[in-house]
Amino acid sequence: MRKAPDAQPHPSPVERLGRLPASADDVVVMLSDVLYDYLPPDSGILPKEVIDRLLEIIESPIAVEIYEREMARRQPRDADTWH
Repeated sequence: MRKAPDAQPHPSPVERLGRLPASADDVVVMLSDVLYDYLPPDSGILPKEVIDRLLEIIESPIAVEIYEREMARRQPRDADTWH
């Protein structure tokens, strides 16, 4: 992956979290960290790199598992409420 000139290395989302994500809140924190790294105009992070990093988090096995558990948890409640 190509980096912008003078780009500073950033810790991985899991390194920054300090542990493997275990909840949807953890995944949101990891995604937010990537976005906050990118927001300063002098971050040196290319938009494509940000998208790649976000997708890496969203498509990780733990994030998919958390999503599937949450959807399974909501299913009975939402089915009863929406009909």
